[in-house]
Amino acid sequence: MGTFPRRFAAMSLACILTTLGFTSVAGATSGPSIQWTSSSNRTVQGPTSLSATASASASNAWVDKWCITVNGSPITSTYTMNWTGPDQYANDIQFDSFSGCYSLNSNYDNYGDAVTDGDAMNGASIAFDTTSWADGTYAFVVTVTDSNGRSTSSTPLDIRTTNGSAVPSFQWETENNQTFSGDATISAITQAATSGTAWVDKWCITVNGNPITSAFTANWTGVDAYAENTDFNQVTGCYSLNSNYDNYADAVTYGDALNGASIVFDTTAWANGTNTAVITVTDSSGRSTSSTPLSFITSNGGPTVSLTTDGSSPAMGDVTLSASASPDSSGSALISSVCLSVNGSPVNGDPTQGQWGTFEKSTGCWNFDTNVDGYSDNNPGESTQLPLDTSTMINGKQKFVLTTTDTSGRTASASLSLLTKNPPAKLTSLNGQAIMPAWNNTSTSISVSFTGSGASRAVVRFGTTSSMTKSKTVQLDPNSGDSAVVTLSSLAPKTTIYYQVTVTGLNGSTSSSVRKIRTDAIPPKAAIVSTTCMSNEFIGSSILYGPYYYWYWYDVYHWNNGSTSTSIEYESLGAKNPCG
Repeated sequence: MGTFPRRFAAMSLACILTTLGFTSVAGATSGPSIQWTSSSNRTVQGPTSLSATASASASNAWVDKWCITVNGSPITSTYTMNWTGPDQYANDIQFDSFSGCYSLNSNYDNYGDAVTDGDAMNGASIAFDTTSWADGTYAFVVTVTDSNGRSTSSTPLDIRTTNGSAVPSFQWETENNQTFSGDATISAITQAATSGTAWVDKWCITVNGNPITSAFTANWTGVDAYAENTDFNQVTGCYSLNSNYDNYADAVTYGDALNGASIVFDTTAWANGTNTAVITVTDSSGRSTSSTPLSFITSNGGPTVSLTTDGSSPAMGDVTLSASASPDSSGSALISSVCLSVNGSPVNGDPTQGQWGTFEKSTGCWNFDTNVDGYSDNNPGESTQLPLDTSTMINGKQKFVLTTTDTSGRTASASLSLLTKNPPAKLTSLNGQAIMPAWNNTSTSISVSFTGSGASRAVVRFGTTSSMTKSKTVQLDPNSGDSAVVTLSSLAPKTTIYYQVTVTGLNGSTSSSVRKIRTDAIPPKAAIVSTTCMSNEFIGSSILYGPYYYWYWYDVYHWNNGSTSTSIEYESLGAKNPCG
């Protein structure tokens, strides 16, 4: 070991180190200082800031790093550092979002720039936005480090956020209990809380507790008149700013926030009565406000219908009805069908012959295609002629009812009573004739013939007494004066039979007549009782034989029932008569 210099013998260790150019031991172990200049336990909403100052303890060191935590977690790039004091030019700083630390750029992390030129990180204001933060207490800690690598952490500084109460405001611009027919409009305005930096980016609308559908249209108004870039979810009934525009610059700076709207909808098909609308608005921080219910009354009218006739009463034969149907003018409904009934039953056939909508025979209705300008070929609001044949109706009072239905399901009816008196059915040419049975039958029959003018049906009753317990029915053509022949069979021979024919017209009139006739007896089995020979003589000629005679002859049979028949004809040559 070398000899300790004699000139240091009388010096203390501190003096020796100073003489050799070292700092004191105390200075060598002391770190930088950090002090909050903002008060603790403040209550804040929205944007705020905290300030602190720092300094290096050693004369040849400087502060070149700040690390900040909130509730133990490093801060992110959403915080802004405004460097203050003599280090206001310390702009050449880099941030590490992983550690939450700000450091002097290596180009400036030297004595000349940091100390001489004032770029040391000796003070800052930490700016941040608590708008989206949950309510609660947050502890901030700043750890500063000097150029010698020594660090010091601040005491925690607490702030308390109360953003939960900073919900959007809402106001209806439509008066309560308004009455609407057809199209309706309800309007409202809203605004995010001014204490923060949020913006309204969502409206959810319900009517009578149900989310609205795409049948509703939102027209955005006010400063957000250009907020056309919205998305609609018809499951939830919510309008939201499109993600491309849901940011501070577009929503706030350029006025695309959803701060006001008029909601337009068509109530034509709604049931009449009181309805309630509720709008829930949500800001970009997820905080919501629901409106008080807005009541409005829907009062939509139904269609109108008319049914008239210019014919006289009582009516005979053809009559013409004039019919029309129109939707209520206050809404958007159209006529979808018109139905005609006569005495409670659908009209039989299309009186317009296809000139008025599409006719359905089973219902007596004309259906209109509402997808083509509201109607198919004809507007039922225009009077249409309906020719009808009353001769097929039962004479008396006829009730016609015209019922129309619009596309909202509302109906209206008009009725017309008309007395009809058409000529009755008439029975003529009634005749009965016994039919001789075969010899081997045990029963006989009679034939009844007649004509029924204006009749659609005939009933023939018959029997051995005037009560006539048996019957047959025949359908007739009422327009042709139908004649008919009815055979009554399985009758006892040599018996008096009573029969009655009643014809009935479509108009309910009847005509009837009663007759009687005696049936034939059963004839005996057929037998020939005598034969008569009949002949004719003819003269013929031939080249070979000259003239010659020939005969044609046949037998006539006389039967036991008084009838006759003939045999086939025979031919015989010669002069002798074959019949003797």
